[in-house]
Amino acid sequence: MDGSFRNKVVAYDLAEERNKCDFDFNEMTVLMNGGPHLYNVQKNWLDLMDKHPAIQPTAEWNEMTPHEQQTEQWKRIKYIDQNLPDIFTKSQVNHYPYFFWMNYL
Repeated sequence: MDGSFRNKVVAYDLAEERNKCDFDFNEMTVLMNGGPHLYNVQKNWLDLMDKHPAIQPTAEWNEMTPHEQQTEQWKRIKYIDQNLPDIFTKSQVNHYPYFFWMNYL
């Protein structure tokens, strides 16, 4: 079976190539996410999404029209506003750099 986002399966050849890395994978992950601070911000978002299925990304997202994506995005924002208001009032979400927020929604 090839890799599948929906089934959370990594393609065999990709997993094999990842095992050949001659660098620190975790260090590269932090670097590619913008450094330690932004990596921790992103990790906190991922942990939050694990706890709140209503804001988790879905495989269906890629099949939606732009209008459907926007509607779904506003549903997630509404959920966050109603259930996790501190994200908007006490977090760094509204501070530079903003790019991780765009990647989530």
